[in-house]
Order: sequence, then C-alpha cells, then structure tokens
Amino acid sequence: MTDEKGRHIITKAHEATFGDVQLDVSDYKMQHVFFQDFPVSLISKVVDADEELSQALAETSPQAITARYGFDYDTDYSHIKWAFIPNVMLLNLNYGGADHHIRMEFNNNSQYYTFTEDEMKQPKAFGSLAKNGITLQLEAIHDGSTLIQRFGYENGNYMHIIFKASPL
Repeated sequence: MTDEKGRHIITKAHEATFGDVQLDVSDYKMQHVFFQDFPVSLISKVVDADEELSQALAETSPQAITARYGFDYDTDYSHIKWAFIPNVMLLNLNYGGADHHIRMEFNNNSQYYTFTEDEMKQPKAFGSLAKNGITLQLEAIHDGSTLIQRFGYENGNYMHIIFKASPL
C-alpha cells in the first residue's frame, strides 16, 4: 500500500518527514527509509568505465533510493545505534541500441547514528539526523551480472552521498 506520493505505508509508532526524506519507525522491525527524487544524473559524473552508460545516467530522471534500517544498543547500552543498509537501485536504461538492466549498489560507509533513549522519545527525534545528514556511498554499478565499475578511494572515484533536510 502506498500514499499519494507513492511512499510505502506501514503501521507506525513514529513518523517524521523532512523535505523529500521519509523516516518510519515501527515495532523494532527492519523498516525502510525513502530518499525521494535522488538526482541519478549526478552519478554520471563519476562513471568513466562506460561512456554510453554515463550519458544515459546523465539523462535519467530522479529516482528514490531506499535503505533498510535497524536499531541496536551500543556495548554499554547507553545509546541506541541506528544503521542504514542501502538497497540496490535498479534501472532499465536503453542506450547503445540495446536495453540494459543497471544495478547500482550503495553501502552505508560504516556509518552508525547514535541517540540516547531520551532523545529517541522526543517529538522531533530525527530532526538532528535530517539536519546533519545521512551518508551513503556508491559502491558499484553492474549491467545484469557484469560489473561495469567499482567506486571508492582506492579507485580514485569515491562518491559520498549525504542526504540533508532543511532545518525544522
């Protein structure tokens, strides 16, 4: 089930929306965060292994990036850790006279976000997270099962994506 903007609807214990970022927390289960209207065209700036793919990405309309998330406690149980695990973004692109099934993989750059239990109970608990940003990193692009390009410091093409929202 989705709402009028196409966002997934679940039974929520808490929800906050900041700009185009929707956060849902429900029953301590693995849930999703949706980053609406991510400008996929930005990725074309770091794709250099396939010029036609880079051009096709430059012309691609904005897409949603989704990430699963989960909560855990740090080792001394004083803070709640919140981790995001990005889902693969799938695109069907036509370039070079053929259809291509592009799979973009992201990772969370080993980022964990921590809150105290009291902070989590506040009405706008996610405000600081939205203001400071959620970080994802582009890891690889595949066409079907074929690796097109890997990304990272060691490859000289690191792409850090930080999602921020306007101040509350």
